[in-house]
Amino acid sequence: MKAMQRIIIMFCLCLPLGLFAQSVDGTWTSQVPDGQGGTMAIKVTMDNGTYSVDIGGDGVIDINGKYEMADGKMTIQDTGGSQACNGKGVYMITINGNSLKMSRVSDECEGRGGPEGVMMFTKS
Repeated sequence: MKAMQRIIIMFCLCLPLGLFAQSVDGTWTSQVPDGQGGTMAIKVTMDNGTYSVDIGGDGVIDINGKYEMADGKMTIQDTGGSQACNGKGVYMITINGNSLKMSRVSDECEGRGGPEGVMMFTKS
């Protein structure tokens, strides 16, 4: 019985480490509808609480911002760029291997996250 208790305690102690082992930091890409029946590339680079977004994959940074993580949620705030929005957004984050899913909880910026409120990215 004590062996089982030890296993359960170790599992409970290690579980939080596994939940936070995957970081959002890195470069993530996606294809989104372009409004003309095609798609366009989006490249997001996140690093230590900041992000940059290249819309269209042309190498030009269109949005800079900052993010905070808490309780599986990411709060984002654009800080500059030609396509920046002044509002804050809150998204639930799910990372599964090389996939990042951002599901809108709330966002003051209309259109961010698309009509479904879900953004899917692949780690580059």
